[in-house]
Amino acid sequence: MGLSAQITREIEQLDALARREEVHTAALALDPRHWQLMRFVHVAGEVDMATVPTVSEALQQVISTNPSAVVLNLTKVDFLGSSGLQMLIEARRDADAAQVRLVLVTQSRAVLRPMEITGILDAFTVLPSVAAGWADAADTPRTAATEKPNSPLRRRIDAEREHP
Repeated sequence: MGLSAQITREIEQLDALARREEVHTAALALDPRHWQLMRFVHVAGEVDMATVPTVSEALQQVISTNPSAVVLNLTKVDFLGSSGLQMLIEARRDADAAQVRLVLVTQSRAVLRPMEITGILDAFTVLPSVAAGWADAADTPRTAATEKPNSPLRRRIDAEREHP
């Protein structure tokens, strides 16, 4: 089996994992496999003040390995609370500081609506599937620091970096 076929098969397996019916509160799966130093983090259930510490720690660990990109799969998240929004902002800040591209995968209104209402949606690359996230991360060099430079969150992160 060629590398391309193996990658395609593994991407399909990741998408299947994302579609699984068994959703546990803040179930977290770290996929140790990586392509071109990309890492995948799968989160399911509720992301709130009770579950954010676990997810946040996992994200920090993955980002600290300095991959070229982190694909954060939120397709099975059915609630994103304010602490979850803060966690995403912090993950974005950590990823930018490490020059790691952060890609979110979701089509869920439970995730997108709170991000839209709070004005942070524009600061993230959000794609509809793990396969799309993989393709986007694989095709893009390390440009996290230059993504969406005019978004309000991007300006705030840049300002905080300049004046801690």
